[in-house]
This record gives sequence, structure tokens and C-alpha cells, in this order.
Amino acid sequence: MDTKVRFKLDAHFRQKALSEFDVDWQLLHYAWEVGEVLGEPVKVVGPHLITLTPKVSGVYHPVMVNPFTLSEWHRQAEKLWLDMYRVAEGYDLPTANLFSCTTKFGRCEFWDACHVLDRDEEKMGTVYQRKRLQEYKGGSSAIQRAD
Repeated sequence: MDTKVRFKLDAHFRQKALSEFDVDWQLLHYAWEVGEVLGEPVKVVGPHLITLTPKVSGVYHPVMVNPFTLSEWHRQAEKLWLDMYRVAEGYDLPTANLFSCTTKFGRCEFWDACHVLDRDEEKMGTVYQRKRLQEYKGGSSAIQRAD
């Protein structure tokens, strides 16, 4: 179970919001990881969605883990992890995921790098500062905005 909090969620959008978790990367990752650690398949995962206004409420949304879907998630994850390794070790440049540039939380912090500066490192040097992975303590990214 994963707790998610929303400030406000109108009743007529509740089912849509819950259905977004039916195939959710994070929940599938949890199911796979727990299955690996315990050595047995996880059958159900789900968010506990808490809404704060107009009054505090919560609902658990159980999601049945389909073994095929989990297997497909793992296959995709391994490809992504290999790409991440290849970038971190300097074998490849990062691939822009243009479908994640804008989410319900706004634009990616590296929007300018991809959509204004065309991922040109010389241009990017005017906005971003490259750091070694060992120096960067805020996450896995080796590039940090200069401001």
C-alpha cells in the first residue's frame, strides 16, 4: 500500500483518479521488489488516497497484480535501468522522454535544456552547471540548474 495525498478531489473525478493507479509504474515496482525480497509473488497492491478538502477522507484502491503485466513492467524496467547505467558510465547520452516533459505537476525542471537549448551542451552551459555524480547529493542527475 502506498499513501497518496491530494489537497482536493471532486467526487465525480474520484474514480478517474483511482483508475490511474491500475497500471502505475511505482506500484508495479513495489510489487516486483517485494516479490524479489520475499521470494513469492505479490497479488495485490494499491494506493491509500487521502483527500484533504472539503473534509478529510481516505479510500484504499486495491489493484490486482497481473503476472503478465508485472513481467512486462520488469522487461521495460531492465531496459530503462540499462540505459541509466550506460548514461552514468558515459557510454551513452541520455534519451529525452518527450512524453514526460509536462505532467499534472508542471514542466520538467530541464524543459529549457530540451526545448529551448536543443540539448546543446555549449548552450546549456549558460543555464545549467555540470557536476560529477559524486558531487551531486540531490539525486541521480549529473546536471544541475545554475540558478
